Order: sequence, then structure tokens, then C-alpha cells
Amino acid sequence: MGETTLTVRPQRVRCRDCDAATHILLPTALQVRRADTTEMIGNALAYKANGMGFRSIAERMERPESTVRRRLRRTTGEHL
Repeated sequence: MGETTLTVRPQRVRCRDCDAATHILLPTALQVRRADTTEMIGNALAYKANGMGFRSIAERMERPESTVRRRLRRTTGEHL
């Protein structure tokens, strides 16, 4: 959260079942192809569940409105 940059070196592992495929393992604090941490995305979803709009959330979290709106649209109903 905030402006801290987190540098990670993902671990590459070989699948035990097929021995051919490899997978990249990310730390649980990160989401695939997301610049924000799981905590940051979770907080945005919690704000939405409590009735805040995407503009208010974007301002509070200091993120672009378009990014927040796109993430919130992907998570609906019972998933909040």
C-alpha cells in the first residue's frame, strides 16, 4: 500500500504431474498482471461493498479512476 515499490523474483517450478509444464509462483501478496497488491485491491472492493463509488475510492487510494472502475466492474454481487 502507498507508494512503496516491491521488487520480487518469482519462483519457477516444474509440474509434478506432467514433468513438462513449468509455472511461475508469485508471493500471495501479489496478483497476476496487477500493479497493486492484493491488500490494495481488497480494500477497494471493501469500499465498494460499503457503498462508495469508484471516483471516491480512486481519490482515497490515489489511483486512476479508470483503473478502479475497471477492477470494480469485474467483481460483482456475492463476490464483494
